[in-house]
Amino acid sequence: MTTAKEIIKKYKIKTELDKSFSDLLNSNSCEDLNINNKEISINTANINYNKTTLNFHLFKTPILEKNNEIGYYALEYDSKFQLIDNYFVIN
Repeated sequence: MTTAKEIIKKYKIKTELDKSFSDLLNSNSCEDLNINNKEISINTANINYNKTTLNFHLFKTPILEKNNEIGYYALEYDSKFQLIDNYFVIN
């Protein structure tokens, strides 16, 4: 059985999370994202992997503002590892 760590490495999930998060910040306003400023980041050293009930793959990482977790960012892939959706959630 393949481990989460192996999947993250094989499909370059850290890189995909960083790129997708950066693109999201650059293409939306603070108001659109419901944040005070864009001085936020994600922590790709901390990726939570889950397989959904539909056999999709969800990779979730904390969104940080001044080292405080304010939400999470996630990418969801189908069973063939094609990107389906992204989730930007602020607590």
